[in-house]
Amino acid sequence: MAITENGFHVAPGEIASVKIGTQISQFRATSIPPFPFEWVDLTLTEKEYSSLLLRLPPEYDKRFRS
Repeated sequence: MAITENGFHVAPGEIASVKIGTQISQFRATSIPPFPFEWVDLTLTEKEYSSLLLRLPPEYDKRFRS
């Protein structure tokens, strides 16, 4: 994966990573229209994202509403 002026360039079939909260989730994508995209492990990504959504509101309240 390369970073260009317009964002990321992902070669066909290449696996890239994105950080969601403190978790790093991997995906496959291309920079060729129509820009197909898929998570490498959708079940794990859903679990990590759900976990983040459960932890975020109390952390937000602790930091910004106290």
